[in-house]
Amino acid sequence: MLFVLSPVWVAYAQQGVIRGQVIDRDTREGLPGANIVVQGTTLGAATDIEGRYEIANVPAGTYTVSVSYVGYRSAQQQVSVAAGATVTLNFLLEPDVRGLEEIVVTGVASRTAKAIAPLAVSRINTADLEVVGQYSSVSQLISGKVAGLQIVNPSGNLGGGFRFFMRSGGGLYGTGQPVVYIDGVRVTNIEIGGFGVGGQQYSTLAGLNPEDIESIEVIKGPAGGALYGTSGQNGVILITTKRARRLANALQVDYRSTFGYNTQARKYDPDIYITADAANALFRRGPIQDHALSIQGTAGWTRYYTSLDLRREEGHLPSNALNRRAFRANFDAYPSDRVTVRVSSAFSLTENDRPQNDNNIFGYLGNTLLTPITWYFTDSAAVRAIENKFRENRFVGSIEMIWSPIAQLELRGVMGYDGLDTRNDATYPPIYRYSGRVRGERNIYQLSRNQFNYDLSVRYSYTLPNQIRATTITGTQAFIVTQRTFWVTKQNFGSELVKNIGSGLDFINANEGFTNAREAGVFLQQEFNWQDKLFLSGGFRWDFASAYGRDAGDIFYPRADLSARLDQLGFLPGFFNQFNLFKARIAYGESGALPGLLDGQPLLWAPTPPSGYGVGLVVSRFGNTAIKPERTREIELGLDFEFRGGHGVELTYYRQYTSNSIVTFLLPPSGGTGVNSGGIPRNVGRIDGWGLETAAYANPIRTRNVQLSLNATFTWQDNKVRSLGGSSPIFDAFSFTVIDEGLRRNTFYVPKIKGPRYDNQGRFAGVELENNGERFDHGTPIPRYTGAIGMNLRLFRVLTLTANSRYALGHKVLNYTLAFTSRTGDFMNHREYLELRRKLGLSIGQNVPRELWEPITPLTPGTPEYQQAAERYVRLLGTNNEVENYIEPGDFWKLDEVAISLDATSWLRRLTRFPGLRSFVITAAGRNLLIATKYRNPDPEVNFNGGITTTNGQDFLTLPGPRVYTLGVRIGL
Repeated sequence: MLFVLSPVWVAYAQQGVIRGQVIDRDTREGLPGANIVVQGTTLGAATDIEGRYEIANVPAGTYTVSVSYVGYRSAQQQVSVAAGATVTLNFLLEPDVRGLEEIVVTGVASRTAKAIAPLAVSRINTADLEVVGQYSSVSQLISGKVAGLQIVNPSGNLGGGFRFFMRSGGGLYGTGQPVVYIDGVRVTNIEIGGFGVGGQQYSTLAGLNPEDIESIEVIKGPAGGALYGTSGQNGVILITTKRARRLANALQVDYRSTFGYNTQARKYDPDIYITADAANALFRRGPIQDHALSIQGTAGWTRYYTSLDLRREEGHLPSNALNRRAFRANFDAYPSDRVTVRVSSAFSLTENDRPQNDNNIFGYLGNTLLTPITWYFTDSAAVRAIENKFRENRFVGSIEMIWSPIAQLELRGVMGYDGLDTRNDATYPPIYRYSGRVRGERNIYQLSRNQFNYDLSVRYSYTLPNQIRATTITGTQAFIVTQRTFWVTKQNFGSELVKNIGSGLDFINANEGFTNAREAGVFLQQEFNWQDKLFLSGGFRWDFASAYGRDAGDIFYPRADLSARLDQLGFLPGFFNQFNLFKARIAYGESGALPGLLDGQPLLWAPTPPSGYGVGLVVSRFGNTAIKPERTREIELGLDFEFRGGHGVELTYYRQYTSNSIVTFLLPPSGGTGVNSGGIPRNVGRIDGWGLETAAYANPIRTRNVQLSLNATFTWQDNKVRSLGGSSPIFDAFSFTVIDEGLRRNTFYVPKIKGPRYDNQGRFAGVELENNGERFDHGTPIPRYTGAIGMNLRLFRVLTLTANSRYALGHKVLNYTLAFTSRTGDFMNHREYLELRRKLGLSIGQNVPRELWEPITPLTPGTPEYQQAAERYVRLLGTNNEVENYIEPGDFWKLDEVAISLDATSWLRRLTRFPGLRSFVITAAGRNLLIATKYRNPDPEVNFNGGITTTNGQDFLTLPGPRVYTLGVRIGL
């Protein structure tokens, strides 16, 4: 019989198979999810749960096969494949604890291996953090992980804003935020107040699903942010979301389910507040429920990753809840060896209920802490009935195309879009009494924001004599944002059942707003790399923004840096042979912060409210046509070294010099011209900042059954205001902190108490202040020393224990809540304060509960006992001029995270005999478990006026952060 073989079958018979296992060199444990690539081809695979892989349909020939895995050094081997043969190729990977081989971003379109990077770029890989369970926000994901970056959560509100305090805080006011990119999209990073609930606002990052994040890179200052232009003064945060990997199977499914609750972390002290028990009784166990499903796979030359996350949680105080539904779809297409197309898209629906608190007569804490009679300002039922809800619809997406028409030439284009539509509804039912509101009130605030960014860059790499690799990068960026707002308020509603704002009889207020801002820049960078031992680069950016004054002139930002692998240059003693890395680096860069959107407009008119005289226009402000951006110059020096075995230290010292800070000068009276808008902005302020950042890591134990890793960060930062250009000191809302020449930014600046005054009979007659009420420096609310300590212990390849703690030292917090309870009139809820008033024979008011009117014999005026009581009493007074003794040490240590994780994958696979089970992990975790502090209120990190503000470190009836317990399971198929 004669068989005729088809050409397809013959070709298939001439192909071979490469299979093997990827193993940890030290523990001999298989590594799941490692990427194996046959170089020069499109062939590859990912390892399974045991670290095994198989690459089929390999044409006969000799190839270089490379393998990479997060946390390990890459490796490669040559292999020859015969027609129809199966070749076994195993890899032993060496741990790369600090990711020295990882490619990090060092500027716009600039990237290099971390081992030679000339900047202090910090990278967080979320794969290392999944053992902790799950994070509810991006702030939790970053907090305590990066030296030189402090995340400030001003309250315990779910969905609330937070502040990135980078290095010395950037400019004069310290309110700037870093630029945040997600998959090439420059996203909105602001707080939205709407109709306020006190000082707290809604964060536009609340809708971001942390489960989707693959890695976060933090470029900390102008030395790295120069090529990002004016917006790079406070650093850049680059977030990369998860994408499909090369898969051993065509489809991969992951599911995570989490349950838990938020609860009170630290109670108010009944020995301090008379009504502490009533305040503590407000707190509850707020349930948490989160379900996440992700699917990834390959389809021809396309890879896809999709995820759905449903999160619903209630806060530890009534009226606080967060409901987030987030969907993501990422696609990677490789139509040819020279073209890559990436599409990233995310849609989220977020609802956030906010409780009333802070400086607010409708607040929960204000009605249970300020006076000895609870619910003194507003009835408890009325407070609970107030509704304040944010609803946000948001789409974030980008299209990126990389084209290499010839070898070593790369053209990259990105178009990103961030669109959000937010609505805030605030309702006060008509059946309750609310001060200043007639038979209820309805408020609607709407914000629509469309944000586009366009990036285009060209990157060309080439070789120069003496083994120098050179790269030239040039490109442009453009950024456009349009925002519209509208709000309306009406009162006098006939029924609580009809909530439509049209049914309100009394029109109170309505208005609308529109803004359009544009930024653009052109950049050029030149890089030289000699054998990965010396790296030199320099560049500049020419910038434009619509916020500049028309007479501001050209804006250029230069940068330059140098790094040297001293361990590989050959001139160091033999001692340095025990180092994996010994690198010195230096970098210089300039960047800035934009003026206010209207600061460059010479004159701005605004409509007057309706009145009996009709409507009209008035001058609302003067601008300055010569206004420029604030400019920060930074020099950064660094030394990084790692011993063999994976123990290392990263050291960075920086100096920042900020000039052209914008200070508003008050205008004199109009003098008959009828024009007086209050002030005009000028570029006259200067502030300097400096600091030291340290990150250390070690792996003291690494065996097959026990692995222990330790990490720690330490940051010291300081600053000083050099000049205000002759302007008056700049105070915060309550005049407690100041920006003034010769002081640190936001220094607490209030009078000192000298002691009590007495009348002729020796009776207490008031307070005497030092130097007739002169203000003194009482410290700063910004910690001078911050750091974190963490550990990860893995036992017998199935049990993992993780713990992370965080600390801050050298700063003060104003306990304005306690200060306010130590006043005359109705505000007397401080036990010791009341006791001393009675000893001094002073009245305590009719509102103090009768049980506190127990008979007491007042002290005799003029006696030592009386004077001792008076001395203590004046230290407890809490009026605005007498808060000195409520500026308390804010030092703290917090046990931020503890998690224990059980990997039951192998056990279940044996029990169920289901080979498709990739992973099954159960995790129990807790957050904010312990706090050690001398601060007398529950949380020393809160701030009554939100996150992005010149007010810092002031606790005025602010909701403390919760303690969180969760139990979750992860299943991979």
